Amino acid sequence: MKEKTIYIADIKSRNTGGKLIGHFVPVAKNYQEIFAGKCKVKVCGGPIYKQYFDKYELVELPYDNYSDSVIGKLRTFINAICLFYKARHQIIVLQQSTPITAFVAIACLYWFTSKLYLIQYNTESVNSTLKRFIYKCAKRKINGFIVPNERVGKSFSDNYCIVTDYIYSKSDVKIVPFAERIWDFGIVGSIFKDKGSLPALEYLASKGFKVLIAGGIGEYELENPIYEIVEKYPNIEYHIGFVDDADFKYYIGHSKYCVLNYCGTYFDRSSGVVLDVIFNGTPVVGTRCSALNIVDENRLGLLYEDIAEINNSNLFDEKKFELYLNSIRKYIDNQSKVRDCLCQFVKN
Repeated sequence: MKEKTIYIADIKSRNTGGKLIGHFVPVAKNYQEIFAGKCKVKVCGGPIYKQYFDKYELVELPYDNYSDSVIGKLRTFINAICLFYKARHQIIVLQQSTPITAFVAIACLYWFTSKLYLIQYNTESVNSTLKRFIYKCAKRKINGFIVPNERVGKSFSDNYCIVTDYIYSKSDVKIVPFAERIWDFGIVGSIFKDKGSLPALEYLASKGFKVLIAGGIGEYELENPIYEIVEKYPNIEYHIGFVDDADFKYYIGHSKYCVLNYCGTYFDRSSGVVLDVIFNGTPVVGTRCSALNIVDENRLGLLYEDIAEINNSNLFDEKKFELYLNSIRKYIDNQSKVRDCLCQFVKN
């Protein structure tokens, strides 16, 4: 029997100033690595994806999206139709980019021609009566869900596979020694109010720590406040704007700790940034919340109720730091079990 191909797809393909922002490219590349040698993987997305994948890897869908307008949703539907046709009799893994629109497309346009799995990081797409009704219309056509935890899985189906947002797929992790790390704390990634980036930045800088902040501003109202803070403290290094993959990894790897000062909507979200930090060999310092449970459960850093707790936590003791790094190495070693779980779930 011929091996089926996995199509890892982003039917929305949001083009933001000529860039694809978010987890979509890393997840697609992650699936390529995980299934290498096991089966073929094709990446499906709009024209923006040609920047990231060559023609042998990519199944190009007709449209990118530039907004959440009615026209944008129509483009998403057309992309879905093309995907369902091109991936017929194969395996589709649909990334979480526009879940409600995806449910409508599945309910109306998909006819059981493939095995269909959906990645869902949270329950936002079933958090109202209307959304649950839309999902119910699509549910019988979906083979299963790939989710970060049991709570999310049970919100959708009894058939789900729990995996981390990213799965470590390399043979080893290169960890920068303590003495070679440039910054005491790094705040790396898109800057949003509910990530608590600005309060953390100002607090840490006010205590004299060497702090890095790097990432694009996600909310316009944060632009003036962030520049007011960085101009106030000479111990802040900042790179505001798009951060490419190489710089992203460098900034994380050369910070002694990365700070995830989550609040509001981020308290309960699945957070791929946690895994970005861990997989680049850096401990996490962050708010005690369900989004960061893996930090506590695996001793991958320090969680606090109040950021002031870091002053009495002896974070810069090299022996303590090495204990965190050993926990990171152990966590990464255990990722092979997660890889096997996902492969078995999708291919069965």
